[in-house]
Amino acid sequence: RLAVDDDALQALARQCSLRPYQVEGVRFLAERSSALLGDDMGLGKSRQAAVAARLVAGQDIVLVVCPASLGINWQREIHAVFPNETVAFIGEHSLEACAKARWIIANYERLAGLVKATHLPLACMLVDEAHNLKEYQAGRTRNAFLLAERIKRRFLLTGTPILNREVEIHTLLRLSGHALGELSLKDFGKRYAGSPENGAALSEQIRDWMLRRGKDVLTDLGQKIEQVRYLQLAGG
Repeated sequence: RLAVDDDALQALARQCSLRPYQVEGVRFLAERSSALLGDDMGLGKSRQAAVAARLVAGQDIVLVVCPASLGINWQREIHAVFPNETVAFIGEHSLEACAKARWIIANYERLAGLVKATHLPLACMLVDEAHNLKEYQAGRTRNAFLLAERIKRRFLLTGTPILNREVEIHTLLRLSGHALGELSLKDFGKRYAGSPENGAALSEQIRDWMLRRGKDVLTDLGQKIEQVRYLQLAGG
């Protein structure tokens, strides 16, 4: 657990127009060196993570790792809350340009280019759709491991944090820096897979590492109103 500057957090919350549950999401991430945000789709995981990353990174660079199709979405999300901050893309900009940016966006397949760029002051790593890195032997996952080893703050985002098998979350724990990720895959499987009791033990171990909320946190949207309208279709 790490201390959070509450004044800075509240100032960012106002600047970025965060809802109360999103402020708590930012606080959850900022208080931890590693964490997983598993909110339902539509609750603003990206915005919460972006604000938390900037809060903990200070003036240093935030690295966003995501599928190639989401790179532009991340750029828009960053500029929605930090319009004056520069964003660079691995593969489109030079490493010199990346070193001058406040944010670097890299898709999974381009991480190898960052592994060798050890001079970049990467203070925080956001991994979006983190469940795509469940295969620990895949090249992109190995590159993510190498990057993560030198970045102090690591936050994972996924709407499906618990996958088909318990052992698949081992990769995410290792990537984020959780102590359970230091276990070998074999030992992890023996302790936390194969029975309801082991699954319950795993849930208890990761309870403070993962925050998952549903749409019920949207208490400020008012009551849903449904109306039935009858239309005459042309030619009917």
